[in-house]
Amino acid sequence: MHGVDRMYGLFQTTFYFGYMALFSLALGIMCGEYLLLSCFCMFITKVVNAHIKILTLFASACYLLPVMEEAVCQLV
Repeated sequence: MHGVDRMYGLFQTTFYFGYMALFSLALGIMCGEYLLLSCFCMFITKVVNAHIKILTLFASACYLLPVMEEAVCQLV
């Protein structure tokens, strides 16, 4: 005896595997999108933090340079 939907044979098999393929594809796309966005956010965070460190070092060097020049000139 068959179920309420009266599907059997190749039609039932195609129906089942077709919907399972669609579900698997949708799940894979969702997981891939999550992975891509999280990696992108981590990359942007690392680039911004590195850029801030470089700017901080550059700013401190530019601030200390005149002070160091004055000290050297006073020694001479």
